Amino acid sequence: MPRGGLGKLYYEPSWTDGTAIPATPTWIEVDRAQDLSFAGSENDADASVRGSNFAMDGGGLKSGVISFNYRFEQKTEAVITGETMAIWDRLVDSWLNVTPLLFQHMTGPIATSAMKGWRMIMRVKQVSEQMPLGDSMVSEVILAPFPGRDDNGALIAPSRITVA
Repeated sequence: MPRGGLGKLYYEPSWTDGTAIPATPTWIEVDRAQDLSFAGSENDADASVRGSNFAMDGGGLKSGVISFNYRFEQKTEAVITGETMAIWDRLVDSWLNVTPLLFQHMTGPIATSAMKGWRMIMRVKQVSEQMPLGDSMVSEVILAPFPGRDDNGALIAPSRITVA
């Protein structure tokens, strides 16, 4: 029986706003990301013409968010691994300080041929924490596109990619 859950989320820890995306990025999997999803939408742009009784939509600016649940290990914070906390600290910093991060949302492992995904500069738009009794803490995280720039000041636009 097929099952979902093959999507993966990666971030590039060395990228900072104002620098070019590395030619060979070092992608780190956000391995505690569960229930990963991408939702894209588009604003309306009036494209109505004289002589028509119909309002027409020409398509407008696109927007998209990536959302996921970040599940902590069922341990005290003191024994959670350093890498797990490093990723979490970057997410929290992005939310608190509107710091952009470079993400790649993929349909499977990033090194697998023919995998597709989105490469986007994003910021953490929303974060919430649930602390259920008898289970590990879960944080719902929503990422939104951010106008990141390269070292020449050019905008780095979101892009759809396919692994060769």
